Amino acid sequence: MEEGLDSLSFKEAAESFQNRLGESRALFKAQRDELWARSQSLWARRKTRMSERASESEVARSQYSHELFSIDFSYDGAPILQSYSNQ
Repeated sequence: MEEGLDSLSFKEAAESFQNRLGESRALFKAQRDELWARSQSLWARRKTRMSERASESEVARSQYSHELFSIDFSYDGAPILQSYSNQ
């Protein structure tokens, strides 16, 4: 079920479920309330996961940028080229 929280179709499926739940007369109020609470819990978990993923992406971008900008491009590579030309 957790992988469904990341699904692109989560929002559509969840909204469809909530609409059907609101229109359902076959369920007792307590059952509808329980299903509604579970649905809201899924939304909250999805929001948390999406926030965590965005944070992880930002950290990864920051680390990548830091590593990229710390590369010393001043090295001319002449000794390496010389070693290849001697072979």
